Amino acid sequence: MNYQEFKDYIVEHVKDYLSEKYQKANVEITEIHKNNNFKLDALTIFLPEENICPNIYMNDFYEHYKAGKNIEEILEKIAELRDIHDGQEILSTDDLLNFEKIKDNIIFRVVGAKENESRLSDMPHRLENDMAIIYQIMLKKPEDGITTVQIENHVMNQWNVDEKKLYELALENTQRELPATFLHINEMIKEIMRNNFMEINLNTMSDDDDMEPFLETLFQEAMEEMPEERIPIFVLSNDIKMNGAAAFFYPDMREQIARQMNGNYFVLPSSIHEMIIVPDNGDADYQELKNIVNEINQTQVAPHEVLTGEVYSYDRESKQLMLAGEKVREAAGKSTDIKGSLHQKLKEAKEDVKKGQKNRQPKAKDGLDR
Repeated sequence: MNYQEFKDYIVEHVKDYLSEKYQKANVEITEIHKNNNFKLDALTIFLPEENICPNIYMNDFYEHYKAGKNIEEILEKIAELRDIHDGQEILSTDDLLNFEKIKDNIIFRVVGAKENESRLSDMPHRLENDMAIIYQIMLKKPEDGITTVQIENHVMNQWNVDEKKLYELALENTQRELPATFLHINEMIKEIMRNNFMEINLNTMSDDDDMEPFLETLFQEAMEEMPEERIPIFVLSNDIKMNGAAAFFYPDMREQIARQMNGNYFVLPSSIHEMIIVPDNGDADYQELKNIVNEINQTQVAPHEVLTGEVYSYDRESKQLMLAGEKVREAAGKSTDIKGSLHQKLKEAKEDVKKGQKNRQPKAKDGLDR
């Protein structure tokens, strides 16, 4: 089947895999505009009494189908995803327009300003160099994703508030609901490897509760045999590793990182999910770092997860974040070995992240983001 035939087949047959309550649901696929003007096809299974339902994206499912996954298995997974959202406490349209009821759920995320210029005209935002802070209502924060609704200008106007008010609320709410994580890149890689190791083995070996501590010990023993390279690269994100680049804009975060780095540092926007921090100690120059960011964007990051192609520099004395191109330094005397190690380490980290994502089944993440 080609992609259109695949979508038509899903719409026609998905009710065969759904419970009785969904037999009167309205099933359709619509095109959704996501970050960076990226378009996805979303399946919705709308019950008559619902005002909001999850978007289940077809694009990844079709890739699984082309790779050999059985169409019946895909339909079963779609039905499972829809059931996950069944009975969840989702706010009504009236609730969403009630500012007092919703204000503690307002959070922010960061996107590229240039790539989203047309979308930004319809939503409250503020610019940070070539990035833009935008606002969402967080409906649910599950362990494996986040369910949000985009705040647009007409909603803000109905609330009778301004962007400044949204920003103040979002700063407080986002750092509370999505606390920052700051890890050395080795620690991040080990964390991803551990999660994959535990998930794969617990799913295939046994449901016995005694298996988890055994597997944890086994993993830690394996990690002890790995060489501990200490290339000075750190990763800033949040506790669910989704839209974690926003953590860089938490109150006092830039100065906290400066204290950790003991001075100035570069910021590499690895994706909308994380920022990579490199000390500005003379071991890496601007152009090399910019090349790394662009290569990662082209080879390791999905198009709708790219943040920007720039590199930023934070000056601790002035407390200023600027485009590193404005602070270009001479490359003479830089260590080629360190730059090569930096490039390789970042590439390995992004490959590990991609492997971690591929090991998971598709989920209705950001399913209500619009």
